[in-house]
Amino acid sequence: VGKKRVRRVMKANGIKADYRQPRRNRKQAQADYEASNLLKRRFTQSKPNHVWVTDTTELTYGSGNKVRLHVMLDLYGQAPIAYLISPTETTQSAVKLLSLAIEQRQQ
Repeated sequence: VGKKRVRRVMKANGIKADYRQPRRNRKQAQADYEASNLLKRRFTQSKPNHVWVTDTTELTYGSGNKVRLHVMLDLYGQAPIAYLISPTETTQSAVKLLSLAIEQRQQ
């Protein structure tokens, strides 16, 4: 007896096989942290060192290699204060960028 014959007889008699449902890998939604809007879209500042902002960009080079470029800006002159290139986006990278910016401004 072949598979097709068994399938045909089962279908004719309304018999259905009971089989285990495949597991689906679902990730739980991660909680997002949203800070309050302190600037309220006022991106031009009247004093230096009053407001600093930071941004991280992922750059791809070669055959799929990636690095993160972290930049700290002073909104007064809208020029970069400090930058850092790191392989991953971590808290340590952000803290190191802040310490580099403070060092640059104290000189």
